[in-house]
Amino acid sequence: MTDLSFDHIRKRLAECSDGEALLADGLEDALIGTAEGWFGNSRRVVALYDLSLCVRVLMGWGMDEEEAEEYIGFNITGAFVGPSTPVFAVIHRQPLIVSRDDRNLSSEQGNPPSSEFPGNVPSDPAGQSMRR
Repeated sequence: MTDLSFDHIRKRLAECSDGEALLADGLEDALIGTAEGWFGNSRRVVALYDLSLCVRVLMGWGMDEEEAEEYIGFNITGAFVGPSTPVFAVIHRQPLIVSRDDRNLSSEQGNPPSSEFPGNVPSDPAGQSMRR
């Protein structure tokens, strides 16, 4: 994640949570957004992290995958530090497959690659999936 994205999310958290939202130290690259919901007896906005990215960050610190998952489970997702504790999501993504020709053509034209890839589901104008 770029510093710009991190700063944007941190600014939104500060605005929406009256500065109460907590961030996980050292996991800036795994911060993907905010989550809103009922935490305890009040509605809150908290930091949202991608759990897989957290594992990658810790592996970058020298841990193997098993050590990183154990560390996260005990020290991060297993720690409650109040109602502003961040939440961690497991994000399931469909792989983005772009042919080399599409990628080269798009970069030459200054356009992003087409979103018409296998598995993409067209939507109607209201944004509803057309798959039944």
